Amino acid sequence: MKFKIFKFKKIKSTNNTAIRIIQKLNIDYGMVISETQVKLSHSDVITKIEVDKFTEGTVEVPVLIKNIPQDVSINYFPKHISVTYYLPLSDYGKFQASNFKIECDYKDTLNSDFTFMIAELVKIPKSVKKARLSSDKVEFIFLK
Repeated sequence: MKFKIFKFKKIKSTNNTAIRIIQKLNIDYGMVISETQVKLSHSDVITKIEVDKFTEGTVEVPVLIKNIPQDVSINYFPKHISVTYYLPLSDYGKFQASNFKIECDYKDTLNSDFTFMIAELVKIPKSVKKARLSSDKVEFIFLK
């Protein structure tokens, strides 16, 4: 049996919605209810779904380089990368650069001719839904 996924679309505020449960095979919404198998205590169900508005924030986060051997000295650019993130409006203004962490692994460049490392966002706050880096490349040069 194939079922369609039931999704609430375009909910813009707190919404009270009545849903009627039909006592028959309803493949469209994935409910299989037979009159002989299940007796329902209610034929109507009212749901209340609270929806929070989302907004976008941006913060400059320092880039950290890990796994650099003691005898190697490098200079890298950029030292900071912008992180753009989506969060509930109620959490806006609660985060700063220290709530995020960007790392590059020097070890990933050892067997390559690349002059850049790949930056990864390794720490984000739980209430942030999506975060992205403005750039994921960190260029470096060796110092004597």
